[in-house]
Amino acid sequence: MAPNLQLGPSQASPSETAMFNLLKANLEFPAGSTVKAKKLVDDIIFIYTSTEDSPYCSWQLWPMVVALAACIPPDHEWQTSLVEALHLLRQLDDSVAKDDSKEPFNRLPDLLMAITEYWHGFHNIFTIEDSDPLDPGQLEQLARWKSVNSFLARVTTDDYVELLNSGIDQVAIALELEPVKQEPVAACYIWVATEWITRCGSIIFKLLQGKSKISYDLKGTGNLCKDIPPQSTQRWEFWKERLAELEGDTLIMSRIRETIELMNEIQSNKQ
Repeated sequence: MAPNLQLGPSQASPSETAMFNLLKANLEFPAGSTVKAKKLVDDIIFIYTSTEDSPYCSWQLWPMVVALAACIPPDHEWQTSLVEALHLLRQLDDSVAKDDSKEPFNRLPDLLMAITEYWHGFHNIFTIEDSDPLDPGQLEQLARWKSVNSFLARVTTDDYVELLNSGIDQVAIALELEPVKQEPVAACYIWVATEWITRCGSIIFKLLQGKSKISYDLKGTGNLCKDIPPQSTQRWEFWKERLAELEGDTLIMSRIRETIELMNEIQSNKQ
């Protein structure tokens, strides 16, 4: 079943709507995943290099890519096309396009800023004190949150780690802080944490070991493990212990068990 590619509840400008519709048309085009990805790359470059006479604004590009990713369920073939498109963009020559600061487009400039704004917006919806039942709009936001994080975890690779610190933040929110009172929100946070660990566990573990080429100033740990150094294998061990303590429905418990098994495998391979 094809996802419903519609912008979220926030009001979009005419240029944003036009950009979103242009990008989504590539995913709805009847072709294979790789063809869709290449068509997306062509239109993303077109938007990014658009002139003042164009209906598109390049600075609005990444928020619309994120909005599109939010509509697509994890592991759907359209998500694969969107992920593949960003991997293809990363392979472009430095001279293809640059932003106003001369940053090469293959570094996906401003994507991190768009993600940061999206995450701030999400966490402003849900707070740890809330205990009221969620309305349909909030449940939809949880589904979109899963989709965006799954997309970003799949975009992250050994040579593109700009989003990794934000991913570690999501693991910390789920496992290092007191759980939120609303069960669907808590379950969503756990799902997102396991997605980042599943997709990027090897990269994260090397970073925590101090053996990574990545230069990151990791933030302090949460209040449940505040005495554990942010960059340490003890933090990895704590995550495993917290996952083992969690409870939930059959699906989330199966996911947790698989994540712990993967973490043990990664740890044994990296010793």
